[in-house]
Formats: sequence, structure tokens, C-alpha cells
Amino acid sequence: MKFEIAILASLAASVSAECPNACSGHGSCSSFDMCTCSRNWQGSDCSQRTCPFGLAHVDTPKGDLDHSNTITTGSVLTSSTVYPYGTEEKYPDMSVTLSGGSTLLTNTAHYYMECSNKGLCDRKTGECECFDGYDGNACQRASCPNSCSGHGTCETISDLAAAEFGNIYALWDADITMGCDCDAGYAGADCSSRMCKYGIDPLYTDDTAARVTTTSVRVSTSAASALTGTYALKFYDVFGEDYTTQPIVASATGANQCALAKAALEALPDDVISQVSCAAASAVSTNKGFDMEITFNTNPGQLKQLEVDYHLDGNEATMGVTAAAGGTMTVSTYQKGTTGEFVDYFATKCSGVTATVTEDGSSGWGADAKVGSIGYLSGLTTATENLLKACLGDSDGDATNNKDVYDWDYGYDVGNGDFLMGAFPHAIKTVPATPVPSTSKIDEGEFHLVWYDPSATNKFRVSNLPTTARKVASNIYTTSGTVERLGVDADSTGRKNNDQNNTITGYWPAAYTNKVYTNIDASCESGDSKLFNCLQKGDKLFIVDGCWGVTTAAGIAFGGVVATGTCADETSPNKGTGNLYTITKIYNQKATATTERHDSHTQRFTSGDYENRFVVEVDYNIGWATAAGDPDGSGSSTSGVVVLFKFTPSTSTGNYEYVSQCSNRGSCDGETGLCSCFRGYTGDDCTTMSSLAI
Repeated sequence: MKFEIAILASLAASVSAECPNACSGHGSCSSFDMCTCSRNWQGSDCSQRTCPFGLAHVDTPKGDLDHSNTITTGSVLTSSTVYPYGTEEKYPDMSVTLSGGSTLLTNTAHYYMECSNKGLCDRKTGECECFDGYDGNACQRASCPNSCSGHGTCETISDLAAAEFGNIYALWDADITMGCDCDAGYAGADCSSRMCKYGIDPLYTDDTAARVTTTSVRVSTSAASALTGTYALKFYDVFGEDYTTQPIVASATGANQCALAKAALEALPDDVISQVSCAAASAVSTNKGFDMEITFNTNPGQLKQLEVDYHLDGNEATMGVTAAAGGTMTVSTYQKGTTGEFVDYFATKCSGVTATVTEDGSSGWGADAKVGSIGYLSGLTTATENLLKACLGDSDGDATNNKDVYDWDYGYDVGNGDFLMGAFPHAIKTVPATPVPSTSKIDEGEFHLVWYDPSATNKFRVSNLPTTARKVASNIYTTSGTVERLGVDADSTGRKNNDQNNTITGYWPAAYTNKVYTNIDASCESGDSKLFNCLQKGDKLFIVDGCWGVTTAAGIAFGGVVATGTCADETSPNKGTGNLYTITKIYNQKATATTERHDSHTQRFTSGDYENRFVVEVDYNIGWATAAGDPDGSGSSTSGVVVLFKFTPSTSTGNYEYVSQCSNRGSCDGETGLCSCFRGYTGDDCTTMSSLAI
């Protein structure tokens, strides 16, 4: 009997020592009667599933994982089922100890976590139950609100950036953070709001003329070639929706080509363009191309660049030169300094002041030419000069250096009686006193940078000329914003108006491009810490050619006079540098064999090459080139230099949003997309004043 009891006790001991639940069929019984679970299974008996891991949206400490009653630094639980390589009890360790001491680590946040730390794991199914606002099998991405309401698509932030002028977003959440890409005409985080028609505030045009977009389309062929075939124009409305015209015959030139383009644009469906005007240029010979200037009079706001599509049959070009003539064809679109806008940053009219921007045809360092400008404000009397001084006011935000009783800024006094453009020029907008055309409330106006030289006959100097049609008596509008020349404090002496050597300049080798190469990295993300100011997407930029770049012993003397012809592109009619550009993309690219190795102090270009690593892309193609003459004295005719100025709008005064939904004279119904006009206004965009609507 005792023997039988002993046998039973032995058997009972053997059974109790086996792995629990036979490891549930998801593992093997190993040493010490412990289960070694198969992949994606866990628990003492391997009965619990492991959920998918993803980059943690938010890091959290895991606590005392090894039950040591101490929160330790470094890896614990090595060789465990869930963490075979170990994990940490604290937040991810941001440093590592080497022989030379502790070294900071980068990119160590957002450790992999089960359900990406934004969900709970269902151990029975191995599926994550995500918190609200997160999706994916590992809760690894954010949700788009309301599934974009059926009026948009849910995209990653990297895809959204790529759709916005090809920008690159490469941070840790590039494929994790999501957002709605709304269909044209819809807005809001979930694309649930209908947008209403945009219009120009009728009270705004009582006092000034509105800026609308004027785009030039140029098609040219080689001298022996004749143009043939068809093309189409792709127009983008204020919502970003694109419309492509019917094919346009390309053999017509001049006024005939304008008439065809105008008819095709106005024939677009849904009355998207109700009226355009077109002016033909005479720069291209008959049957060898055309150059026309199209103004979208009834489409206010900032529009995307017009495009020319001449591949209307797949990849096959439908416009070109005749086979008999041979030769090449060049197609370009560009701006002549007139683009639409939503906000007028130059909304303050200098009452009682009219002036004409006049070209300074003199050369050398004598008389008025000593300031080295290419223009000045003519037609001013002593009284109107004083009024303009008071209107211009402070340009650099420093009231301690203001002049006279008018509390305003001069140009920079170089100490020998000459006043050159300083680091903070004044900015004005000129609008012809008689609108062009005279029957229209639409006259774009043009921007100019000015400074004051009290020793000159024509004291108000202008850095850039207007287009031919606007070399007339004009009203002057001023801004509360600040214009600052781009530069870098390379010698650690601070911002000095005469510190010309460290100025950031721009270059582009041919006209009709939107890429500007700078001699120094001006990016806020990667630029030098000594930049006086930096550039990023969305910043506004003046790009003006003032015949800058006379080489002196001290470097580039900005504002100096250059030889006749070195500004041929800028001074030719209708090139127009009076525009304010918006930066759409800024980046660095690898150096090439022709990348300029310039002197880091003088910024002189020392060979025929140019700096092409640092790129700033703007919203419109530039209608002129810097490759004219030799303004920097390098001995090469392809090394033009242009000074860049950043414009920072005022955040408090002097701005007027005059292009908006319902024209500022009604409220938009987000469900229907229809305007409810205020009393006294009518029309689908509330832009019409009517006594019958009261």
C-alpha cells in the first residue's frame, strides 16, 4: 500500500512540473519547464497573441519590467518573447557612453511600440483596438477626419507636400501623419465645407485699382522655321481646379493668335472665365512664333501659373516647326510683374502725391548717376516730397535712426556725399493715376524699392523700372511691412548698411524660369546661423535688377553704376521686375562640375561658372535673365548678379484683404457654397452694389 502511494505521488509531481497548458500549442516546453513561445505569441502558456508594432506616436516609459523594484537605465528583458533584443524601462535613452564621454544620439525618439502606443492589444485576436483618430493594423497612422466627407482623399503628409510644388517632407512621420486633400471648391479639415465664389470688394476699388494676373505666353522657333500644329492652354482657377481649352491653331500670329486664345479661354465651361484681354507683342517674326500677354480681368486672387499643353495626342507633340523648315521650338510662360493677390500689403494711399518712375539714362559717378540707380521719382514738388516722406515713415523698425520731422529713413550714407540703397529700403506700389485701360478698375500696379539721396537733384531713387505702359504719372501706395536685403554676418560685426560684401545674391542663366540660385545657403532649415534673415516656403521676395554689381577693391558695390548695356534685359520694354514673388520651395542640391568656387568674403564670381547648389523656387516664372553683361567684373558675360530682398508684411496695420469669398460683402453658406449678401449688395459673389438690394 505504501508503495502504491509513493508511485502516485511521483506521478503527481511529474504532471505538475510540465509546462502550463502544454504551451497552448504555440510554443515548446524548454528548460525549467518554461514555455518558449512561437513568434507573435506570448504569456506563460503562449496563449496570448502579440499585436503588430509601429513607430510610437508618443514615447512613454514602460516601468519596472524585470520586477527589480528599480527603474534602470539600459536594456532589460533581453531574449524575451516580445523583446528579443531587449527594451528599456525609462524613456528611450538619448545618449551613449563612449571612451571619450557621453555622446548625444539623434533620431532615437519614437521607439517601436505595440499598436504604436495609440491603441490597446486584444490578446485573443492579436489585433489592435486603435484610439480615436488613429488607423492601421498597428495604429501606425493618423485618421483623416470624417473620411474627408467624400470630397477629398486621405493622403500622407509626404504626399501632400509633394503635391504642393514638389516639396519634400522626410521626417519620422512622413508616412504616418495624414490629412485630407480636398477636391477643388471644398475646404476644412474634413473637406466638408463648400467654398463660395471669390470676388473683389467693391469698396476697395472705390479708392484704388485691383491687381489681377497677367501671364505672357511665348512660342518661338529658330530663324528658318515656321510654326505649325495646335496647342491648348491649361488655366487654374482660384480654387486650384484646372481647365484645358480646346485645341488652338498655332500658325496664326500677333493679333490673330490673341483672338484665338481669348476665344478658347472664354469658351471654357461653367463660365470659369467670363472675360480676358490679350495684347500681342511684336518680338517674334511672322510664322515663327508668337508672344501674347493675357490678363484675367474677372478672375481675382492668386492664381497658379498658366500652362501651355502641346502634347494633345499622348506623348506626341502636336505643335512644332514644319518638316520642310526644320529647326527648334521653345515654349515659355512667364510674368511681367503683375500677379493677382488676396491681400493688399500696400493699401495706404499717400494722399496728394503722384509721381512718375523715370529711367536715369546717365552713366558714370557724376551728378545723379552717382547713386547708381536705374530710375527715380520725377514730378515731385517740394510739398509732395514732404508728403511722401511722411507716408514712407520708418523702413527698418528702428525709430532711433529716423530723420527729420517726418520720422522716416534715408538711404545709406557712404560718407562722401553719396547715399546708396541700404539694407532696409522703402517699398512702394505705383498705380497709374489714369487706370490702364482708362475704363477699368483693374490695373495691377507695380512694386518698387526706393531710397532717398538728399544730395541728388532727383532725390527719390528707384531700383527697378516699370513696364512701358506704366511709365506714367502714378499714385503712390505705401506699406507697414519691412523690406530687408538678404545677407549673412560673416565677420560678426552685425547688420551694417554698408556691409555689401556679405550680401546674398541671386542668379539664373536664362529667362522664363522660376529657379533662382543663390551664392549662399539662405534656408532657415540649413543656412548659416549668422544669416541676418532666412528664407522658407511661403516667404515673399522682391527680385529686382538695379544694375547691381560694380566690382571695387572692397567687393561688390551695390548701387554703383555699370556700363551701358549690362542691364539690357531689365531695361527692355515690358520685362517688368516690379513683382512680389512667393517662395514655393527652397532646397540644396549636390554640387556639379560647374559649381562656382567664389571668394567667401567678396562673393565675387571668379570664373565663368556659377553657384548652383542653393535653389529658391518661386510661384511664377521670371520674364528676364541675369545673363547680360558682366556686372560682377568676373570677366564672364554669363555671371549676372541680382540682389534679393525679403518682404515681411505687417501683422497689425496697412493690410487689406480685398479678394475673398463673397467679396467681403456677404457670408458664405458652407453647405451650399452660395453667398448670402449683405444689404445693398447683390450678385453671386456680392460684388455688385445695388440700391434695390437694400
